[in-house]
Amino acid sequence: MNSNHQMRFGWLALALAATTAAAQTQDEAKLAAAISKGDELSLNHFGAAFRAGFNIKPSFKNIGGFPERIIRDPTLPQDHTYSDGYVRTDVTGNDHGPAPDDHATWFWAYAAPSQISPGGDSVLMHIDSSAPIASTKGEGDEPLPGFELTYSRQLGKLGKARWGVEAAFGYTGFDFHNEGDAVAAGRRTDQYQFSPNAGAPLPPGFPSDPYGGNGPGTFSGPGQLLLDTIETSSVGSALVVGKRRFDGAIFSGRLGPYLEIPLCRKSSVWLGGGLALVGVQSNFRYDEAVTIADVVGTEGHNASGSHGDVLVGYYLSGSLSVALSSRLSLFGGVQYQSVGTYTHPLDNVGTYTGLLDSKAAQLDLGDTFFVTVGLTWSF
Repeated sequence: MNSNHQMRFGWLALALAATTAAAQTQDEAKLAAAISKGDELSLNHFGAAFRAGFNIKPSFKNIGGFPERIIRDPTLPQDHTYSDGYVRTDVTGNDHGPAPDDHATWFWAYAAPSQISPGGDSVLMHIDSSAPIASTKGEGDEPLPGFELTYSRQLGKLGKARWGVEAAFGYTGFDFHNEGDAVAAGRRTDQYQFSPNAGAPLPPGFPSDPYGGNGPGTFSGPGQLLLDTIETSSVGSALVVGKRRFDGAIFSGRLGPYLEIPLCRKSSVWLGGGLALVGVQSNFRYDEAVTIADVVGTEGHNASGSHGDVLVGYYLSGSLSVALSSRLSLFGGVQYQSVGTYTHPLDNVGTYTGLLDSKAAQLDLGDTFFVTVGLTWSF
């Protein structure tokens, strides 16, 4: 009895296994047939994908900078304006009698008692400057996340391969920042001797008005005489303290031919390339202070603004697609894009020197890679 039952259960299990295997084979055949039929009938493909951007390189241009403040009038060789004083030609043309006063002026001013030499017989005038940092990298997270929507239309066949045209629109956001740097600075020191009969140095009176003569001396005088003797030297360093932020959006468009090469019934490779259009809309703002040791003032730079531009270039792409049904496919791929460099210029006026200062933020989009993963719907 037990033996008969075991035999019956065995035959039943074999029958169920055979039925299941046949059903699975039948389902796979149906799916393969549906995919094959879908391939023949579905000429349009719409895709949506997550896209991660790599090698998008930000940089900030002309960071810091303390322009040289000296002003020299070519028609009046003795007119000098410094970071901490000035020496200008007075009403007499700097001719106050017998030597050495035949090369002396009472139209001068200085900013601090420390500029008077230890012996009290001369005053030191300084020209302080710091060249801006030509370029520094921005900091931010990579990869940059975004998305891409695609539409492709099959136009024909090349053997088993299919070809057509693909168009795409993509979006990628970015947010980069940068903080202070130390830079080299130059200090030129001009030493002026007092006239032997000048007496004790007058109190400092700069920078009330470098050209109005509101310091110790005036254009019309009279005042304490200062000779034109000059000695020079250079030394110093500068510190840039501040923040810069560069954020915005990258809108991309692609248009070009594609070639789909089947690998098997369910998978295929897509290759493409063509025109790339990239629009960038950005916000750039900075607030920095440039300080040079022993300098009376600090040069401040701050500005903010928006900017946009369109770049033109090309792209190359490759992806692997796997069919999930007769209409739906999963794909993953890589894109290479080259459209050049985007520049966001932004000018300001220095708070100490009053001179125009030009800065810029840039995105290097010349060698950009994107990794995409998404789904395609065929119809």
